[in-house]
Amino acid sequence: MEVTLDELVNPDAVTLGGFTEISEHSKAALINGRQQMLHPNEHKQAPLVSMMEIAQVFDIDYDKLRKRYKYKSRSDENQLSGWIRDSSGNLVSYDGKTKGRVYYQINEITRIVKAVFPECLRPDGIEGVVVTICNFKGGVTKSTSTMTYAQVLTLRGLRVCVIDLDPQGTTTKWLTTHYITAKESCHEIFAHQTGSLRDFVQPTYWPNIDFIPSHGVLQNVESHFHNLLKTNGPEAVQYFPSEVLKLRDDYDVILIDTPPSLNNLTLSAMFSSDGLVMPLVPSNPDIESASEFWKLYIDTCKVMGVQPSDQLFEFVRILISKSENTTTSNQNMVQWIKMSYPGRVMPTEIPKSAAVARAADAFGTVFDEPKELARGAKLSREQMKGIYSKATADLSQLIYGIWDRKVKRQLYLQQQGLAS
Repeated sequence: MEVTLDELVNPDAVTLGGFTEISEHSKAALINGRQQMLHPNEHKQAPLVSMMEIAQVFDIDYDKLRKRYKYKSRSDENQLSGWIRDSSGNLVSYDGKTKGRVYYQINEITRIVKAVFPECLRPDGIEGVVVTICNFKGGVTKSTSTMTYAQVLTLRGLRVCVIDLDPQGTTTKWLTTHYITAKESCHEIFAHQTGSLRDFVQPTYWPNIDFIPSHGVLQNVESHFHNLLKTNGPEAVQYFPSEVLKLRDDYDVILIDTPPSLNNLTLSAMFSSDGLVMPLVPSNPDIESASEFWKLYIDTCKVMGVQPSDQLFEFVRILISKSENTTTSNQNMVQWIKMSYPGRVMPTEIPKSAAVARAADAFGTVFDEPKELARGAKLSREQMKGIYSKATADLSQLIYGIWDRKVKRQLYLQQQGLAS
């Protein structure tokens, strides 16, 4: 059989130039897709919030909340005009007389909380709380959990900063509509341990949420970090936590989204944190992976000289996610998780939901305002909003506990004459 030279050529082979073309084409398609999904407004907009939704977030009867707010907001400081839909469905300023559901801007929620739930706000003189969302695996809802926690915490009247350390940048893509450059990420903080983390903070479309974006260049941190360890020793791990510390007075809560691995980005986040939340899918591989995550972290702490009696975190919690309680296998796995982590599993489970997946496809969460929803989809979305509200209430109680202990510690030191 005679073979020609042309037959030796693989038409499916990819050169570096061809790979570059694939990358550029996919990037352009992504940008175009975002623009089409957000059309006619290419910028994302946060939804207005009704008193009914605030009642759901705080798990209080709507009429009770409305009456309590009306009574406690008699001062001009807490009075809000709100918005209402006219006969054409357009939002107009509420005149205080027209009947209908009144909506408020998210940045006004703090005034409602201040009037009705002042105990839910950060005490004066107490710094914010840092919580890291972590797991060894991808696809376990780390980014979704980070986003929904941030959104609901603002509906609870708090100011939040989200730090995205995952080079995949899912949270970053949800929080902004423009393309993030490498210089906008905090890569320099890790690569050269210079600069201030504050310089990388950006506002978002959602009031009271700021963020520090991620970029694929963070994937290069490991090689830089090994060189810094040789030069600076264990102190190399402390630069990022020291920068996070400077943000604590600016925000009530700082949430850190991490990559699906126990690398130096994740370790830096963990060493910066008051608490850890691990979203965990009730499946055998995920449970085993989580166990390995803890073991590797313990080994790392030992190498760094951390003693068994040294406190690492104020709390560690497991958030059961993508749960399917309709199957016996899932129920068994959930029980296994609760047995494996007694007293450390969040009360609220996050079920697997098509509404969450649909929202993610539109670069958002169930709390973002959709353009169009079928009745069934809307019902599912409202159910998930209720579940995430309860899940965030669980986290909020842990945050309040930290603030309460710090207030009591200050009082104790004052009583002992030790306060500065």
